[in-house]
Amino acid sequence: MAVAGGAGRHRPALPHRPRPVHRPPAVPSHHVPGPAPDAAAADPQTAKRRALLRAEAFATEGDAMRAFDALRGLTGPEAARIRADSLFRAGEWPAARAAYAELLGGQDAPLPDDIAFHALAAFRAGDDAAVTAAAERHGKALAGTRWAGLLDALAVPPDPAGKPLSSATVGGQLAAADALAGVLRRWKAP
Repeated sequence: MAVAGGAGRHRPALPHRPRPVHRPPAVPSHHVPGPAPDAAAADPQTAKRRALLRAEAFATEGDAMRAFDALRGLTGPEAARIRADSLFRAGEWPAARAAYAELLGGQDAPLPDDIAFHALAAFRAGDDAAVTAAAERHGKALAGTRWAGLLDALAVPPDPAGKPLSSATVGGQLAAADALAGVLRRWKAP
């Protein structure tokens, strides 16, 4: 028998070996053919927790689209927070502000991080009214946290255009700078 690529070469005959008899493995009588059932599918809470952890990992890596995909169909404050965080990390300031606003409007007391990120997203989106409203409504909730003073720093009233600065405006800006310096000091401290 000639082999392709080699003129006149022959393959030696192999000794005859009998084919092994195929015996199916022992299968329990309750076995159903198909993929193995997922353990998480049996417990909806485990499946939800797994999806939330996956989405959080994607959000932390900066992959907002995969985080949103992992959150598809999930509701609740944890899923909403991951969506808002993903939008914030992606720099989608108006959408992040709106997502955090939904968290702040929920039935539970808002977390200090939610308040701070809402105000930061509103500030970055140029929504001064939302920053001022957050400062008025939630300013006391951040007292004693690492975010204390942030709302004071962000909610500085704008300077009147075309007029010299008043001592009240300068005093407000200095107080805002001091508040922001306090936030930074707390971030550096363990």
